[in-house]
Amino acid sequence: MEIERLNVPLKPGFDAAKHSAALTAKINEAKGGGWKLQSIDTSQNKAIYVRRAAVTSVTSSIENPETFEVQLAPADSKTAMGEKVAREQESAYPGFYLTVFDPHLGRARLTKLDDDTVRCRNAVATALGCKAWDVQARPRRDGGFDLELPKTYMPSKHEDKLNEVATSVIGRPGWYTCIDARALTASIIPGELPTFPAIAPLDLQRILKDNDNESIPLGLALGTPGDVKPRPIAMKVGGDPHSILSGTTGSGKSVNIATMITHQLLTGSELVIIDVPHKAIDYFWVKKFVRPGGWGCDSLEGAVTVLSMLYDEGMERAKLLSEHGVQNVRQLPANLRPRTIFIVVDELSGLIQTDPTTGMAKGTPLREKTEYENLLKATIVGNLKKIAAELRFVGFRMLLASQVMNSTTGVPPSLKTNLTNKMLMGVGATRANRGFALADESRVPQVPEYIKSDEKVGRGVGVVELAGQMPAVLKGFYVSLEDAIAAFDESGLPTWTNPAPTDAQIARYTAMMSGDDADMDDDSLAGNRTPSGKPLDPRFGPVETFNEDGKQLFGAAAAAAATKRIAQDGAAGPAKVTVPSDGPACPACDRPINPVTGECGCD
Repeated sequence: MEIERLNVPLKPGFDAAKHSAALTAKINEAKGGGWKLQSIDTSQNKAIYVRRAAVTSVTSSIENPETFEVQLAPADSKTAMGEKVAREQESAYPGFYLTVFDPHLGRARLTKLDDDTVRCRNAVATALGCKAWDVQARPRRDGGFDLELPKTYMPSKHEDKLNEVATSVIGRPGWYTCIDARALTASIIPGELPTFPAIAPLDLQRILKDNDNESIPLGLALGTPGDVKPRPIAMKVGGDPHSILSGTTGSGKSVNIATMITHQLLTGSELVIIDVPHKAIDYFWVKKFVRPGGWGCDSLEGAVTVLSMLYDEGMERAKLLSEHGVQNVRQLPANLRPRTIFIVVDELSGLIQTDPTTGMAKGTPLREKTEYENLLKATIVGNLKKIAAELRFVGFRMLLASQVMNSTTGVPPSLKTNLTNKMLMGVGATRANRGFALADESRVPQVPEYIKSDEKVGRGVGVVELAGQMPAVLKGFYVSLEDAIAAFDESGLPTWTNPAPTDAQIARYTAMMSGDDADMDDDSLAGNRTPSGKPLDPRFGPVETFNEDGKQLFGAAAAAAATKRIAQDGAAGPAKVTVPSDGPACPACDRPINPVTGECGCD
């Protein structure tokens, strides 16, 4: 033990009785603990402080060591003295740094570190909010660092900060971390940024060789840190057959659709295509390969007919499954198993978004045309919802494609929910776009900025959220239409001159909507029937209603004309219409039928 002395100058007016305690406290705070006032020299106006301190001793040789321990003096064996010990010891032994400080056991360790390791250790300590000696850093042969983390490390709080150190402080973009939070270890590893080739060609020969109808190749998934090579990614449609493809303008959706069509045709599926008429040209290249009755691009009526026939066929397939006691079309015997059908519905918003009739005069051709088209669009939505919800296991694979979709553009959530595979193409998609297109956009990675800024690499890039797979950044496969058609011809795919539904098929499924019931049977609800389906009694008014041009009216138009006529008839004075209690009775409920509305009140 040795005695340390400290002379402290006193200010004029110092009163030992009043000021000694405060001065002693300040001395201990500034110079470390253990100081006691020994005496006051009034002649020299100074106070003399002393303390007993153990000399810090080195417990191992420091002749060219890599590390050594020191025994702390009692005054330094406090948690708060870490900075002081580090400063003093690192000053006494240049090139050595405090790496262990254990005040409870009164020991410390100093280790020889190079400048890069010191910088890494200090950066990590700053990021984690701890002392530098709480982090151990050792250089790796590849230029990175292995770390021992403090006990306060929390992945949710510190992982992003540690990654920032790796990519922005110690290394550069492409460097990455491997962290074991349980073992409190980590490594900062040099690496390169994962990227894509300028073009990712679709391997047609591989498709023909594998002949896997249930795994549709989409493109290349962006590599991960430590494994930068992009990997092929495919959409599994065996158990999750329905998909939604959204995209920003110019994102290359048509290329993605062409890739999927090519795969499905080459592996045995039949093809159905539905699109708005003015965009039908996009599919002329494959029109002759569309199944008979599967081309729904010429009109809204054609689209309604194609979907309605598909639904009817799906119900027949479901009946076949029930008869054989199986749950999926794949479980049927080969001789009974129908071919899968790949259904492409493009420009979905244009097909189903209804137009407002506000401001249109009732009975005008424009309003009637708009209402009729809205009815067709509503029917399309209804069929899509039923196919997606009810016909998952009959061999239908449906792909809906459009610009970024949401409820305001006509896509109801009940439809979107049943489309389990989701794709969003385009490097410029906003957060709102992602929210509309994806089920959980927070789980789906963003397209990196360095890919966005590279015109060639960024072409055909988007993100995918596929059922049963991790979300990924995607570079879509590319196939030229000429190569696809050549592959179809070489495979001997059947062709058809006009795969659109016939006029008779269209009339069958749309006659009720247009009011044209000439070919409909007596059970049709068109014509002079009340909303409940009961025919009007001839005694309560004319069975037929005509407009001013002599054209017979049906349905809503007939009801509107009848209401107008009743109002005109009553203009001369109020006419009270009574319902005789002994008048014609409803055969369903035996209540009198109202002569104005033709209703009795029952459903």
